[in-house]
Amino acid sequence: MKRKIIADVNIARATIEELKQQHKYMKDLMKLMKQKQSLAKAEFKRQKLSRKKGHISAQPDLKYGVPRFMVSPDLLF
Repeated sequence: MKRKIIADVNIARATIEELKQQHKYMKDLMKLMKQKQSLAKAEFKRQKLSRKKGHISAQPDLKYGVPRFMVSPDLLF
């Protein structure tokens, strides 16, 4: 009986350590995702400002799978 209790305690400790590691991993993953989101927002804002200024963008249009040059409508007339 005593060995079973000791084994259960050891299993519980191992489970707690595993959960702590998973928690740390998820916390780090969330931090990385927030950084990625922040960078994406900054890039979107930069591209948006660039389009407002009328710069030509050579970003690939993934809808068609080929690069297409996009020109600001202000430059067409």
